Amino acid sequence: VREVVTPLLQQVQDQPEFLLSLHRISRVDSYAYEHSIAVGLISYMIGRWIKVPEKEWMQVALAGTLLDIGKTRIDRRILQKPGKLTPEEFEEMKKHTVYGYQLIKASPGLSEGVALAALQHHEREDGSGYPLGLPGAKLHLYSKIVAVADVYHAMCSNRIYQKGKSSYVVAEQLLQDSFGKLDPHIVHTFVKRIT
Repeated sequence: VREVVTPLLQQVQDQPEFLLSLHRISRVDSYAYEHSIAVGLISYMIGRWIKVPEKEWMQVALAGTLLDIGKTRIDRRILQKPGKLTPEEFEEMKKHTVYGYQLIKASPGLSEGVALAALQHHEREDGSGYPLGLPGAKLHLYSKIVAVADVYHAMCSNRIYQKGKSSYVVAEQLLQDSFGKLDPHIVHTFVKRIT
């Protein structure tokens, strides 16, 4: 993963405006792969912008890139379902966070923050997220960074069940979500930099 991500990190570092066009190069049939790469790149830039120490930049990028690794243990029929998931299917889908945590914890060379980002990236500041319903004070910084990158790229991208929205419409939604759902400092820094 480092070998794939490193040259892309250099490109996005040299041309940060590239972040705005990441969703335009994705295809519905390869969304999962492209989403993970895009979230890794966006997370890396957010980490730099909010002054995460330089020695952690690669771990932040890996946290974003590996956020959905647990989906490899979810049934393909659920992952590729074109319509709305049933309550049972959604409960199964939510387990990707725990599976991802377990896979990353068992992998050498990845920090606890990378594993926690996989586990916590669907948690929300007000405790309304999953899998544990943790409030913002109990979330790892990488989780908060990856959550913003994940929401931004997902909302901008065309997916099986949803057409992508304009970057600026998504930025407005992120700002609204910074009141209780997403970390306000991270959201405001990200929106300021991309606009």
